Amino acid sequence: MWENIIGLLTSMFIGGFIGWITNLIAIKALFHPYKSYKILGFEYQGLIPKRKPELANNLGKMVDKQLINIPELINKVKPEDVNPFIDKLVDDHKEDIKNAISDYIHHFKITFPIINKTYELGDIKTFSFNTLVCTTTETVVELLKEKGKQAVPTVLTKAGKEIEEHIDVHDIVEKKVNDMDLDKLEKMVNDIADREMKMIEYLGGVLGCIVGALQWLIQHFVIAKLLV
Repeated sequence: MWENIIGLLTSMFIGGFIGWITNLIAIKALFHPYKSYKILGFEYQGLIPKRKPELANNLGKMVDKQLINIPELINKVKPEDVNPFIDKLVDDHKEDIKNAISDYIHHFKITFPIINKTYELGDIKTFSFNTLVCTTTETVVELLKEKGKQAVPTVLTKAGKEIEEHIDVHDIVEKKVNDMDLDKLEKMVNDIADREMKMIEYLGGVLGCIVGALQWLIQHFVIAKLLV
């Protein structure tokens, strides 16, 4: 009886080890060896290094056609998301706008002999040159913000079409993958699927144990009965 138990456990251990080591080698063979070697006349190289250009091309197609769509990305941008940027952009150039207005007024038809002197034009209330510049600047700044925000939807629509025509997602992804170092690519895959890779190794061991047990049972019961 003990011989049968030991035989069964031995068969299960050997089957489990073979299943585990086979899956381990298969996983490692995804990347290793990086370079091509000839063994007994057969070329041997890791699957991903060997088919890296094809992988990059297919990945680029998948990302371009199924994952990233430029118009859809642009449509995700709402005007209210852009409005704060417009406000900041105009405010950041407020001083430039003020200087431009000041230069323009300086060369306007009305000549100001003395800057900051108080002037009165018809029914318009008394004002100084600096007041005119500051008031005009504030008006222009607010007008730029308003018109800029009104133009956002049209700009986004046109930008989406222009970007789609000039940016090829497929080419970008393909080039990135082709240029990526194999060590870095392997590390990235391991970081993403390390747990799943381990499960595949263990599953190979479990299935190997089951196969070993079945093999032992077939040898000692089915074949034994046939030979009797």
